[in-house]
Amino acid sequence: MATTVRSGHEGWQVAVTDGFSDRYDIEEARFAAAGIDGVRYLRVKTAAEVVDHCADVDVIIKGWIDLPRESLERLPRLKAIIRAGIGVDMVDLAAATDLGILVCNTATYCLDEVSNQALVLMLALNRQLMPHAARIREGGWAVRDVAHPRRLKGQVLGLVGIGNIGRQVAAKAAGFGLSVIAHDPFVQSDHVDVAGVGAVPLLSLDEMLATADIVSLHCPLSPATRHLIGAAQLARMRPGAVLINTARGGLVDQDALVEALRSGHLGAAGLDVTSPEPLPNPHPLRELPNALVTPHTASISVESGIDCRNATVDHAVALLGGRVPADVMNRAVLAPGRWRGAVDYAAG
Repeated sequence: MATTVRSGHEGWQVAVTDGFSDRYDIEEARFAAAGIDGVRYLRVKTAAEVVDHCADVDVIIKGWIDLPRESLERLPRLKAIIRAGIGVDMVDLAAATDLGILVCNTATYCLDEVSNQALVLMLALNRQLMPHAARIREGGWAVRDVAHPRRLKGQVLGLVGIGNIGRQVAAKAAGFGLSVIAHDPFVQSDHVDVAGVGAVPLLSLDEMLATADIVSLHCPLSPATRHLIGAAQLARMRPGAVLINTARGGLVDQDALVEALRSGHLGAAGLDVTSPEPLPNPHPLRELPNALVTPHTASISVESGIDCRNATVDHAVALLGGRVPADVMNRAVLAPGRWRGAVDYAAG
Protein backbone atom coordinates (compact mmCIF):
# COMPACT_ATOMS: atom_id res chain seq x y z
CA MET A 1 0.00 0.00 0.00
CA ALA A 2 1.43 3.37 -0.94
CA THR A 3 2.14 5.92 1.76
CA THR A 4 -0.33 8.77 1.64
CA VAL A 5 0.03 12.12 3.34
CA ARG A 6 -2.13 15.17 3.73
CA SER A 7 0.54 17.26 2.06
CA GLY A 8 4.13 16.88 1.04
CA HIS A 9 5.59 13.72 -0.49
CA GLU A 10 2.94 11.29 -1.60
CA GLY A 11 4.38 7.92 -2.42
CA TRP A 12 7.26 8.04 0.03
CA GLN A 13 7.55 4.72 1.84
CA VAL A 14 8.44 4.58 5.54
CA ALA A 15 9.71 1.48 7.34
CA VAL A 16 10.34 0.95 11.05
CA THR A 17 12.99 -1.78 11.10
CA ASP A 18 13.66 -2.12 14.84
CA GLY A 19 13.47 0.11 17.87
CA PHE A 20 12.79 0.57 21.53
CA SER A 21 9.85 -1.81 21.78
CA ASP A 22 8.54 -5.08 20.45
CA ARG A 23 5.25 -3.28 19.88
CA TYR A 24 4.65 -0.45 17.45
CA ASP A 25 1.44 0.86 19.01
CA ILE A 26 2.76 4.37 19.61
CA GLU A 27 4.10 4.64 16.08
CA GLU A 28 0.89 3.29 14.55
CA ALA A 29 -1.28 5.74 16.47
CA ARG A 30 0.94 8.74 15.73
CA PHE A 31 1.23 8.00 12.00
CA ALA A 32 -2.52 7.45 11.76
CA ALA A 33 -3.17 10.77 13.49
CA ALA A 34 -0.86 12.45 10.97
CA GLY A 35 -2.76 10.89 8.06
CA ILE A 36 0.17 8.70 7.00
CA ASP A 37 -0.73 5.23 5.81
CA GLY A 38 1.27 2.26 4.57
CA VAL A 39 4.15 2.38 7.07
CA ARG A 40 5.96 -0.96 7.25
CA TYR A 41 6.55 -2.31 10.72
CA LEU A 42 9.38 -4.82 10.57
CA ARG A 43 11.22 -6.77 13.22
CA VAL A 44 14.52 -7.44 11.52
CA LYS A 45 17.91 -7.99 13.13
CA THR A 46 20.56 -7.59 10.43
CA ALA A 47 21.60 -5.17 7.73
CA ALA A 48 20.98 -7.89 5.13
CA GLU A 49 17.36 -8.16 6.26
CA VAL A 50 17.00 -4.38 6.08
CA VAL A 51 18.24 -4.45 2.48
CA ASP A 52 15.93 -7.34 1.61
CA HIS A 53 12.84 -5.58 2.99
CA CYS A 54 13.61 -1.93 2.25
CA ALA A 55 14.89 -1.67 -1.33
CA ASP A 56 11.90 0.55 -2.21
CA VAL A 57 11.81 2.49 1.06
CA ASP A 58 12.44 6.24 1.32
CA VAL A 59 12.67 6.68 5.11
CA ILE A 60 13.95 4.14 7.62
CA ILE A 61 13.40 4.41 11.37
CA LYS A 62 15.98 2.18 13.03
CA GLY A 63 17.41 1.21 16.39
CA TRP A 64 20.60 -0.83 16.77
CA ILE A 65 21.17 -2.49 13.41
CA ASP A 66 24.50 -1.52 11.83
CA LEU A 67 24.16 -0.03 8.35
CA PRO A 68 27.60 0.06 6.67
CA ARG A 69 28.37 1.60 3.29
CA GLU A 70 27.76 -1.62 1.37
CA SER A 71 24.24 -1.85 2.77
CA LEU A 72 23.44 1.80 2.10
CA GLU A 73 24.61 1.38 -1.49
CA ARG A 74 21.95 -1.31 -1.94
CA LEU A 75 19.12 1.01 -0.86
CA PRO A 76 18.73 3.18 -3.98
CA ARG A 77 15.56 5.00 -2.89
CA LEU A 78 16.60 5.71 0.67
CA LYS A 79 16.47 9.42 1.46
CA ALA A 80 16.65 9.50 5.25
CA ILE A 81 17.58 7.37 8.25
CA ILE A 82 16.02 8.23 11.59
CA ARG A 83 17.94 6.71 14.49
CA ALA A 84 15.90 5.88 17.58
CA GLY A 85 18.58 7.02 20.01
CA ILE A 86 21.38 9.56 20.34
CA GLY A 87 24.41 7.72 18.96
CA VAL A 88 24.65 7.25 15.21
CA ASP A 89 27.86 5.20 15.22
CA MET A 90 25.88 2.24 13.84
CA VAL A 91 25.36 4.14 10.59
CA ASP A 92 28.25 4.87 8.22
CA LEU A 93 27.71 8.62 8.38
CA ALA A 94 30.33 9.46 5.76
CA ALA A 95 28.82 6.97 3.33
CA ALA A 96 25.32 8.28 3.97
CA THR A 97 26.51 11.80 3.21
CA ASP A 98 28.30 10.66 0.05
CA LEU A 99 25.15 8.90 -1.13
CA GLY A 100 22.84 11.83 -0.36
CA ILE A 101 21.07 10.18 2.60
CA LEU A 102 20.06 12.41 5.50
CA VAL A 103 20.68 10.99 8.98
CA CYS A 104 19.07 12.29 12.15
CA ASN A 105 18.88 11.08 15.73
CA THR A 106 16.64 11.74 18.73
CA ALA A 107 19.03 14.05 20.51
CA THR A 108 17.19 14.96 23.71
CA TYR A 109 14.99 12.02 24.70
CA CYS A 110 17.11 10.68 27.61
CA LEU A 111 19.25 13.56 28.85
CA ASP A 112 17.95 13.25 32.40
CA GLU A 113 18.38 9.48 32.53
CA VAL A 114 21.96 9.35 31.19
CA SER A 115 23.17 12.28 33.28
CA ASN A 116 21.62 10.65 36.35
CA GLN A 117 23.35 7.36 35.55
CA ALA A 118 26.73 9.09 35.33
CA LEU A 119 26.17 10.65 38.75
CA VAL A 120 24.89 7.35 40.19
CA LEU A 121 28.05 5.56 39.08
CA MET A 122 30.23 8.31 40.56
CA LEU A 123 28.35 8.25 43.86
CA ALA A 124 28.27 4.47 44.14
CA LEU A 125 32.02 4.21 43.58
CA ASN A 126 32.80 7.13 45.88
CA ARG A 127 30.66 5.78 48.74
CA GLN A 128 31.97 2.20 48.31
CA LEU A 129 28.46 0.83 47.92
CA MET A 130 29.61 -2.34 46.16
CA PRO A 131 31.96 -3.70 48.86
CA HIS A 132 29.62 -2.66 51.66
CA ALA A 133 26.64 -4.37 50.01
CA ALA A 134 28.79 -7.46 49.40
CA ARG A 135 29.61 -7.66 53.13
CA ILE A 136 25.92 -7.58 53.96
CA ARG A 137 25.11 -10.34 51.47
CA GLU A 138 27.89 -12.45 52.95
CA GLY A 139 26.38 -12.09 56.43
CA GLY A 140 28.95 -9.62 57.68
CA TRP A 141 28.84 -6.03 58.85
CA ALA A 142 32.37 -4.78 59.54
CA VAL A 143 33.76 -2.07 57.31
CA ARG A 144 37.33 -1.87 58.55
CA ASP A 145 38.68 -3.71 55.51
CA VAL A 146 36.95 -1.32 53.07
CA ALA A 147 38.88 1.82 52.21
CA HIS A 148 37.24 4.99 53.44
CA PRO A 149 36.12 7.29 50.63
CA ARG A 150 37.36 10.79 50.03
CA ARG A 151 34.81 13.54 50.51
CA LEU A 152 33.18 14.23 47.17
CA LYS A 153 32.73 17.94 47.78
CA GLY A 154 35.73 19.82 46.47
CA GLN A 155 36.86 17.15 44.02
CA VAL A 156 37.29 18.03 40.34
CA LEU A 157 35.07 16.47 37.68
CA GLY A 158 36.42 16.51 34.14
CA LEU A 159 33.94 16.11 31.29
CA VAL A 160 35.01 14.88 27.88
CA GLY A 161 32.26 16.50 25.83
CA ILE A 162 29.97 19.22 27.15
CA GLY A 163 26.95 18.96 24.91
CA ASN A 164 23.39 18.27 26.03
CA ILE A 165 24.23 15.45 28.45
CA GLY A 166 27.55 16.88 29.61
CA ARG A 167 25.87 20.12 30.62
CA GLN A 168 23.28 18.27 32.69
CA VAL A 169 26.02 16.26 34.38
CA ALA A 170 27.87 19.49 35.15
CA ALA A 171 24.80 21.09 36.71
CA LYS A 172 23.96 18.05 38.81
CA ALA A 173 27.57 17.51 39.89
CA ALA A 174 27.82 21.12 41.03
CA GLY A 175 24.99 20.36 43.43
CA PHE A 176 27.28 17.85 45.15
CA GLY A 177 30.04 20.43 45.48
CA LEU A 178 32.19 19.17 42.61
CA SER A 179 34.25 21.64 40.61
CA VAL A 180 33.74 21.10 36.88
CA ILE A 181 36.20 21.40 34.01
CA ALA A 182 35.81 20.07 30.47
CA HIS A 183 37.42 19.20 27.17
CA ASP A 184 35.45 19.56 23.95
CA PRO A 185 37.22 19.95 20.60
CA PHE A 186 33.98 21.10 18.96
CA VAL A 187 33.74 24.22 21.13
CA GLN A 188 36.09 27.04 20.13
CA SER A 189 36.32 28.93 23.40
CA ASP A 190 38.16 28.87 26.70
CA HIS A 191 34.96 28.18 28.64
CA VAL A 192 31.31 27.19 28.36
CA ASP A 193 28.54 28.83 30.38
CA VAL A 194 26.33 26.22 32.01
CA ALA A 195 23.10 27.15 33.79
CA GLY A 196 23.45 26.58 37.52
CA VAL A 197 27.21 26.23 37.29
CA GLY A 198 28.61 29.30 35.58
CA ALA A 199 31.70 29.31 33.40
CA VAL A 200 33.13 25.81 32.95
CA PRO A 201 36.79 26.04 31.86
CA LEU A 202 37.70 24.22 28.63
CA LEU A 203 41.14 22.61 28.68
CA SER A 204 43.18 20.40 26.41
CA LEU A 205 42.50 16.70 26.88
CA ASP A 206 45.90 16.12 28.49
CA GLU A 207 45.50 19.01 30.92
CA MET A 208 41.97 17.99 31.83
CA LEU A 209 42.99 14.37 32.46
CA ALA A 210 45.90 15.43 34.65
CA THR A 211 43.70 17.76 36.72
CA ALA A 212 40.46 15.83 37.31
CA ASP A 213 39.73 13.43 40.16
CA ILE A 214 36.83 12.00 38.14
CA VAL A 215 36.63 11.87 34.33
CA SER A 216 33.25 11.30 32.68
CA LEU A 217 32.85 10.67 28.94
CA HIS A 218 30.01 12.33 27.03
CA CYS A 219 31.13 12.44 23.40
CA PRO A 220 30.07 10.51 20.29
CA LEU A 221 31.96 7.51 18.95
CA SER A 222 33.53 8.16 15.55
CA PRO A 223 36.74 7.15 13.79
CA ALA A 224 38.38 10.20 15.40
CA THR A 225 37.28 9.32 18.95
CA ARG A 226 37.74 5.54 18.95
CA HIS A 227 40.10 4.69 21.83
CA LEU A 228 40.26 8.36 22.73
CA ILE A 229 41.12 7.13 26.20
CA GLY A 230 44.02 4.70 25.77
CA ALA A 231 47.04 3.66 27.79
CA ALA A 232 48.75 7.05 27.45
CA GLN A 233 45.65 8.97 28.51
CA LEU A 234 44.98 6.66 31.47
CA ALA A 235 48.59 7.13 32.58
CA ARG A 236 48.07 10.92 32.56
CA MET A 237 45.13 10.63 34.95
CA ARG A 238 45.78 11.26 38.62
CA PRO A 239 46.64 8.21 40.73
CA GLY A 240 43.40 6.89 42.19
CA ALA A 241 41.22 8.80 39.72
CA VAL A 242 37.86 7.45 38.58
CA LEU A 243 36.68 6.97 34.99
CA ILE A 244 32.97 7.07 34.12
CA ASN A 245 31.66 6.10 30.68
CA THR A 246 27.99 6.32 29.77
CA ALA A 247 28.63 7.18 26.11
CA ARG A 248 30.14 4.39 23.97
CA GLY A 249 32.46 1.53 24.89
CA GLY A 250 34.69 2.14 21.88
CA LEU A 251 35.86 5.46 23.32
CA VAL A 252 38.09 3.51 25.73
CA ASP A 253 40.87 1.03 25.05
CA GLN A 254 39.42 -1.67 27.26
CA ASP A 255 42.63 -3.69 27.60
CA ALA A 256 44.44 -0.59 28.79
CA LEU A 257 41.59 0.15 31.19
CA VAL A 258 41.79 -3.33 32.72
CA GLU A 259 45.54 -2.91 33.27
CA ALA A 260 45.08 0.52 34.86
CA LEU A 261 42.46 -0.92 37.24
CA ARG A 262 44.56 -3.96 38.08
CA SER A 263 47.66 -1.89 38.79
CA GLY A 264 45.74 0.45 41.07
CA HIS A 265 46.75 3.54 39.09
CA LEU A 266 43.09 4.04 38.30
CA GLY A 267 41.02 3.93 41.45
CA ALA A 268 37.81 2.73 39.85
CA ALA A 269 35.72 2.73 36.69
CA GLY A 270 31.96 3.01 36.31
CA LEU A 271 30.81 1.81 32.90
CA ASP A 272 27.38 1.64 31.34
CA VAL A 273 28.94 0.83 27.96
CA THR A 274 31.58 -1.68 26.90
CA SER A 275 33.07 -3.11 23.73
CA PRO A 276 31.69 -5.55 22.81
CA GLU A 277 28.22 -5.65 24.30
CA PRO A 278 27.49 -7.88 26.04
CA LEU A 279 30.89 -8.44 27.62
CA PRO A 280 32.22 -11.98 27.22
CA ASN A 281 31.80 -14.17 30.26
CA PRO A 282 34.25 -14.42 31.92
CA HIS A 283 35.84 -11.00 31.46
CA PRO A 284 38.04 -9.00 33.85
CA LEU A 285 35.59 -6.10 33.96
CA ARG A 286 32.95 -8.50 35.30
CA GLU A 287 35.28 -9.53 38.11
CA LEU A 288 37.50 -6.62 39.12
CA PRO A 289 36.39 -5.22 42.49
CA ASN A 290 37.02 -1.63 41.37
CA ALA A 291 34.86 -1.90 38.24
CA LEU A 292 31.13 -1.21 38.33
CA VAL A 293 29.45 -2.23 35.07
CA THR A 294 25.82 -1.83 34.06
CA PRO A 295 24.38 -3.30 30.81
CA HIS A 296 23.88 -0.15 28.69
CA THR A 297 20.78 0.88 30.59
CA ALA A 298 21.54 4.56 31.22
CA SER A 299 19.04 5.84 28.67
CA ILE A 300 16.17 3.66 29.83
CA SER A 301 13.02 4.78 31.58
CA VAL A 302 9.36 4.37 30.74
CA GLU A 303 9.17 8.03 29.80
CA SER A 304 12.38 8.17 27.77
CA GLY A 305 11.29 5.24 25.64
CA ILE A 306 8.01 6.96 24.84
CA ASP A 307 9.80 10.25 24.12
CA CYS A 308 12.23 8.51 21.75
CA ARG A 309 9.50 6.79 19.78
CA ASN A 310 7.48 9.99 19.50
CA ALA A 311 10.57 11.86 18.30
CA THR A 312 11.20 9.37 15.49
CA VAL A 313 7.64 9.83 14.27
CA ASP A 314 7.98 13.62 14.52
CA HIS A 315 11.03 13.45 12.26
CA ALA A 316 9.29 11.20 9.73
CA VAL A 317 6.18 13.40 9.67
CA ALA A 318 8.38 16.43 9.06
CA LEU A 319 10.07 14.69 6.13
CA LEU A 320 6.83 13.58 4.54
CA GLY A 321 5.37 17.04 5.10
CA GLY A 322 8.12 18.74 3.14
CA ARG A 323 10.31 19.92 6.05
CA VAL A 324 13.81 19.12 7.25
CA PRO A 325 13.50 17.37 10.62
CA ALA A 326 15.28 18.36 13.78
CA ASP A 327 18.49 16.64 14.91
CA VAL A 328 20.16 16.27 11.50
CA MET A 329 23.61 14.74 12.06
CA ASN A 330 25.07 15.28 8.57
CA ARG A 331 23.93 18.74 7.56
CA ALA A 332 26.44 18.76 4.68
CA VAL A 333 24.01 16.52 2.81
CA LEU A 334 21.55 19.43 2.65
CA ALA A 335 23.79 21.41 0.29
CA PRO A 336 22.17 22.01 -3.09
CA GLY A 337 22.20 18.95 -5.27
CA ARG A 338 23.41 16.51 -2.60
CA TRP A 339 20.31 15.19 -0.84
CA ARG A 340 18.20 12.60 -2.57
CA GLY A 341 15.12 13.98 -0.88
CA ALA A 342 14.98 17.41 -2.46
CA VAL A 343 16.97 20.57 -2.78
CA ASP A 344 14.11 22.95 -2.02
CA TYR A 345 13.20 21.81 1.50
CA ALA A 346 12.59 24.58 3.98
CA ALA A 347 14.84 24.50 7.02
CA GLY A 348 12.80 23.23 9.92
